Amino acid sequence: MDLKNMKKIAIITDSSSTIRANEYNDVFVVPLQITVNNNKTYLDGVDIEQEEVYDLLVNDKNVDIKTSMPVVQTMLEVTKKAATDYDHVFVLTISGGLSGTYNQW
Repeated sequence: MDLKNMKKIAIITDSSSTIRANEYNDVFVVPLQITVNNNKTYLDGVDIEQEEVYDLLVNDKNVDIKTSMPVVQTMLEVTKKAATDYDHVFVLTISGGLSGTYNQW
């Protein structure tokens, strides 16, 4: 196998994949936004962990949690870096029926 001619492949996914940032080489995770009680917005896996969201849902029956697509600027930055550093980039997102993230790429 000729290693110097191997193509570099990257994967970009959003945090709905449950992959954590830096968990795998060549995989970029763009965090979804999580809003709690229409008051505070967090970046999934950055400002709040999935376990914390789960605990909120279990322990507070009145909690209102909503998700929204990643920050567009973050999506652009990650895409640009991957396109610059890799030969091929695959983007795997949450379903287009559940989020606008799919259509944003």
